[in-house]
Amino acid sequence: MFEKKKNLVLILSMSIILICNSSNVRPQNSRIISNQNPEYNDDSDFVTLKKLNSIDTFSKVMSKNDYSIKDVSVIRFDAEDNMYILDKYASKIIVFDNEGNYLRALGGQGWGPKEFDGTRSFFIKDRQLYVLQRNRYCKILDLSGNYISEKLVPPANLSWIEPYDNKFLLHIGVPDRELKLKYRLSIAGNDFNDEEIIFEYDFPPGLTGPNFRHDPRKWLEPSENGEFYFAEDNYNSYLIGKYDIKGSPIIKFRRPYKIKHYSQKSKENFKIIYKRAIEEGRIKMPESPPVIRTIIRDDHKYLWVVSGETSYDNDDPEYENTVDIFDENGKWKYSFKSKYVSQKSIIHKNRLYDVTLIDPESGKQFINVYQIEYGHNKRE
Repeated sequence: MFEKKKNLVLILSMSIILICNSSNVRPQNSRIISNQNPEYNDDSDFVTLKKLNSIDTFSKVMSKNDYSIKDVSVIRFDAEDNMYILDKYASKIIVFDNEGNYLRALGGQGWGPKEFDGTRSFFIKDRQLYVLQRNRYCKILDLSGNYISEKLVPPANLSWIEPYDNKFLLHIGVPDRELKLKYRLSIAGNDFNDEEIIFEYDFPPGLTGPNFRHDPRKWLEPSENGEFYFAEDNYNSYLIGKYDIKGSPIIKFRRPYKIKHYSQKSKENFKIIYKRAIEEGRIKMPESPPVIRTIIRDDHKYLWVVSGETSYDNDDPEYENTVDIFDENGKWKYSFKSKYVSQKSIIHKNRLYDVTLIDPESGKQFINVYQIEYGHNKRE
C-alpha cells in the first residue's frame, strides 16, 4: 500500500513538472552573466572619440533668428540627420543640420496651432513631429512646424514615447498617496489606444526623491526591435537586464561595483537646487547616487553605461565620468574615464553628442560632437 502511494505521489509530481515546463510564459529567472574584468585593458585602442564640432546653444544667427536654448532637454534626428533640440523652458524646438549649422526654430509658448505648452518630450515618425504636451496629448506637425493634428494620450503622467513598428512604447509614471513612485512601460496602438503594460519598476526614493538628478527614465534603454535594457536594483548593485518586447527577461549581466557616497560638492549642489523642498520636507537626498546613470546603445549594438557620481552631480566640467562598454549579450568589453561622456550623451550614426554643463557665468551650454572610432579588429 505504501509503495502504491509513493508511486502515485511520484506520478503527480512528474505531471506538475511537465505542466509547468509546457507553459508559454517565459520563467522570470534568466541567465546572469557575471563579468569580473573587461576584455580590453586601459592601454588598448578599443575606442577613441574624435571631436568634430561644438554647437553653441546660446547664440545669435542673423538679426531675425536669435535663439537661446535655456537647457537642452531632448535631442532627435530626422532622416537627413538634421538635429532637433527641445528647450522645454522656452517651449521651442531648435533645428540644426548635421554639421551643427542653425536652420530654424519651431514652436514657442502658447496654445496656437504652431505653439507648444508644457512640452516635456517629442519624437519624429514618418517625417512628422509628435510633441508631447503637458503629458496628456500629442501635437503633430510637419518638420517645418506646420500644424497637422493632435491626439489625446490616455495614460496620465506620460514621460516619454518611442515609436516601435506601427505602435508606440509609452513610459509612464504612476504615483500613489503614500508618496511611492512606480514607472511602467506599455505598448499602445497608433492612436495611443489599447495600452498593454509589459514592464513595471519602482523608483525607490519615491516622490520625495530628487527626480532631476536621479532621472529614472534613463535607467531604461529601448531598441528598434522592441527589446530593451533596464538597470535593476539600481541603488544597490550594478545589474542590467535585457528584455524582449513582451517584458520577459532574456539575460542579465553585471560587473563588480562598490557603492560610494556622494562627494561633499555634490551634496552642496543638491542643497542649493532643492533648498526650499528640503526645508519643507518634500525632498530627501539619498546618500549615494544611482549605480547606473544612463544606458546608451550605439550603431554596433554596444551599450555605453555611465555609472556612479558624474559631472552633473558635482558641477565640475573637468570631472571624468566612469564609462563601461558591453556587447548586446552582456559581455564587458571596455572601461574608461571620460569628461566627454555623461548621462546627457546620446549616440546617432556613430557620433556621440554630449551636452555640457551650463556655464554659470555666461549661461552658455554646448553640444560637443565626437566621431566614435573603434580600434582595428575590435568592432564586431
